[in-house]
Amino acid sequence: MLDSTILEIPHSSEATIRLLKARIKSLEEQLTTAMSLNQEKDAEVMELQKQLKHESQQAVASSKTHKALEAQVERHKRVAETAHEAVAAKEQQLKELSKETAKADKDRRQAGQENRARNIRLQRALEEVDKYKQLLQDVKLQVRRERWQSVLYVPEGLHSLNCNFSSKFF
Repeated sequence: MLDSTILEIPHSSEATIRLLKARIKSLEEQLTTAMSLNQEKDAEVMELQKQLKHESQQAVASSKTHKALEAQVERHKRVAETAHEAVAAKEQQLKELSKETAKADKDRRQAGQENRARNIRLQRALEEVDKYKQLLQDVKLQVRRERWQSVLYVPEGLHSLNCNFSSKFF
């Protein structure tokens, strides 16, 4: 602080009063300027506090959103993992079914080959049976002819008996 004796002008009280009034006016202006700066600073502080509060609320909201998104990501990871496991199981089933299908195809081809071979053998056997049937018919026909020829060939004395015999049976 200033010493009041410094501002006193000797032998002039009016000049001292004017000096003091100027000093008061200067101090009042400084006070007004300081108060105005203080108000501006207070307003700035209030604005910064509002911004801080807003940023804090946004941080809390972002944190909640982040946690919710993390939880959602974890759920999707679990769903994806389950889906991958299901795909792996389906692929395993597909491999097994492919093996079974390949085995069934192989068995079917083998059965077809066996069936064709059996049909060929049966066809040959049938041809052989037909051949033997024809041979049997030929032999039966020849036997019948020989019988008829032997029946038709009758010595002279038996001819009369043969006629009686033929008339009885035919």
